[in-house]
Amino acid sequence: MTVNTDLGKSNIGILKGLGKVRISLFNKMGIYNIEDLLHHFPRRYEDRGNIKDIARLSPEESCSVLGTVSYPVTNIRSPRGIHLTKTLVRDNTGTLEIIWFNQPYISSKMVLGKKYIFYGKINKASRMQMINPLLIELKDREKECILMPVYPSVAGLSQFQIRNAVKQALDMLSNLPDPLPSIIRHKYHLADYEESIRNIHFPKDLNTLDLYRHRPVFQELLEFQLALLFMRKQENMTDGIVFNQSRLIGSFVKELPFELTDAQNKVFNE
Repeated sequence: MTVNTDLGKSNIGILKGLGKVRISLFNKMGIYNIEDLLHHFPRRYEDRGNIKDIARLSPEESCSVLGTVSYPVTNIRSPRGIHLTKTLVRDNTGTLEIIWFNQPYISSKMVLGKKYIFYGKINKASRMQMINPLLIELKDREKECILMPVYPSVAGLSQFQIRNAVKQALDMLSNLPDPLPSIIRHKYHLADYEESIRNIHFPKDLNTLDLYRHRPVFQELLEFQLALLFMRKQENMTDGIVFNQSRLIGSFVKELPFELTDAQNKVFNE
């Protein structure tokens, strides 16, 4: 798959916030240029629109809580020097303790008696807690990405850093030509190339996600099939090594970073 001859081959070093150390971490994942980055697809998504009642929370789940700050925000330092910011939030069903580690600035963002959305993982200690949640003001709710991508990563590279790099790369895209002819797109009901790239990284809803994820899968398989046809033609023209195409196809499918759906297998067979 190609993003753009010029932009796609540009080194990721052109992105803001990427120094030598961070670039080396991206390189460890095989990401060297913008095209590599845009084809580094999320492995899953966090549904931040999943707002739950406090009384229905379960340990270890990640979810959103819509609650009112019901206790003054306190900042304390533990004997080990860890800075703790604590407060309590409540809804109509119960109360939840919120704790941030080493984020003292967060206290200035909250007002007693005001409602916020808190997204994070639930922990069960002496009471239900949410540790280091994302704080979202209600007025910013529409601006926030409800389905947050979670990417394959390496130690030292956070999800925020990957998302920030991807957002910058997407902002650089403009009217990308679609590498597939329109006759193929129409025949197989394929989404637009640029639209698919954008929506795989930051989908608006889960209902249309499969449509967009199907597009790069189809294109990868098509390019692979064309390569096999070329190899077959070369076999017929010269005496030499005979390629086991079934084995090659099986190996290729196993290397894909996802499992093919029944629909994708059908397209592949076609």
